[in-house]
Amino acid sequence: MENFENVENNNLPKVKYEHYSREPICITDDEFAGSEFIRCGLEGCTFSELNLSTSIFQDSNMEKCEFARLSLSSVIFEQSNMECTAFSAVDLNCSTFDNVYMDHSTITNASFANVVLEYVNFESANISQVNMSNTSMDDVHLTGSTFDKCNVDNVKFKDCDFSNTIIESSNIDGLVINGVNIAELLANLT
Repeated sequence: MENFENVENNNLPKVKYEHYSREPICITDDEFAGSEFIRCGLEGCTFSELNLSTSIFQDSNMEKCEFARLSLSSVIFEQSNMECTAFSAVDLNCSTFDNVYMDHSTITNASFANVVLEYVNFESANISQVNMSNTSMDDVHLTGSTFDKCNVDNVKFKDCDFSNTIIESSNIDGLVINGVNIAELLANLT
């Protein structure tokens, strides 16, 4: 079991943490690129100003974690609880979320391009000022979620529930739903 006491200004790349559990702590200004967090209890932890690129978070409880001002590019989040987690000013490009519970989470001022989301509960989430271009969402539950000032250019949604979805003040050029170009459809209705 690894000890996270006084984890500032360390260089700990590619460390494996397995069955790690700890009271909420703040991990800052460190290098953890390529690390593996397997079956860890990280609930309430804060990760800021870190490089966690290419890391793996698997079968972990990350409820109410905060990720701020850091690189999470090409990270894999798999079979984990991330309810009420906050991401702010982070690079999540090319990351994967697979079978993850993220209800009531927040993503603000982030780069979320080329991300893959599969079997993700993302209900009642708040997503603001996020670049989500070229992202793929398959069986993602977005009920009650809010997207504000987001770039969803070339995003693919498959088997997603859009019940009661409202799109306002948005560019819908090229928006296609079940093979129907929505901009053309609306233009023909007027």
